[in-house]
Amino acid sequence: MLSVTTILLFLICPFIISSLFFILLMEALKWYYFNDKGENIDIEWIKSSNEEILNKANEYHNKATYKALEFYIKVVLAIFGGMAYLALNPNNNSKTLIEAGEVILILITILFCALIIVHQKSKIIRWTLPYKWYSPLLWNEYWFVTISITLAFFTCHLMAQYLVVKSN
Repeated sequence: MLSVTTILLFLICPFIISSLFFILLMEALKWYYFNDKGENIDIEWIKSSNEEILNKANEYHNKATYKALEFYIKVVLAIFGGMAYLALNPNNNSKTLIEAGEVILILITILFCALIIVHQKSKIIRWTLPYKWYSPLLWNEYWFVTISITLAFFTCHLMAQYLVVKSN
């Protein structure tokens, strides 16, 4: 049986690591797109652009982020359902199929995180002022990335092995 300490360890560690990853990545984007004066390096392009077009672009990226989240949730639920079915109705291929589900979950999580980060980068390049180092902790994208990585890590390194043992 899984102990509470093990479960918490496998939930907290990936959450902290993915949080640091996201914050450092957003700091790198801020360093790349903003100068020492706190201005966007492409400030002339932003000022010359139509504000309505910039707002529509940000709205598009916000909607695309939520569509990516919706897609991710659907795929993860399908994978979890398949793993649960295999654990409850074991056959000769259960272990292999559960491991294949792990690989699919890792790949879809990488794709989801990449989509979220790309859309966030596209929003950042349109901002005129930089953000504080802790500001990304308040963004929805931060929570999407960290929770998806934590969920994938927890599932692949703890739950899937438990399901494989239960199905054998």
